[in-house]
Amino acid sequence: MVSDAEPAKKKQPKEIPLKIERRADPRVKIEVRGKIKFVGGPSWTKKLQLLDFWTFTSDLSAGGARIFLPFEVRPGEKVEIELVLPRVRRMIKAQAEIKWQKKGAASDLLETGLQFRKISPEDKIFLLEFLYLNHKAKKQAKGGKK
Repeated sequence: MVSDAEPAKKKQPKEIPLKIERRADPRVKIEVRGKIKFVGGPSWTKKLQLLDFWTFTSDLSAGGARIFLPFEVRPGEKVEIELVLPRVRRMIKAQAEIKWQKKGAASDLLETGLQFRKISPEDKIFLLEFLYLNHKAKKQAKGGKK
């Protein structure tokens, strides 16, 4: 006797969306002090131009940084940033653009994404050295190879 019941369908695994990083450079979670100056963009004003703001990063890469600001800005703002790199004992300068901003998880500060647009070759080398040394130190602290 043949059963009219359909064969049991196998449950298909649920698709998990992949989060694709659009960054060309790996980020290093590190706090670095910096000074930022606004030089142009959608909400640029003379008032902003006159002010320098001290800030710090939460992560840093050869292509940009995540910094914290106490006020809102719009994507497209042009800034100059100076970062103090302690391990290589150097201050580097870059021209950057604000790419995004969102409320910080644990403070009143706003997380702000910067993309470096112009950086001297010498400063880029110091930044890469700094990132490498910090990555290496973190790996060694976790028990990785030297």
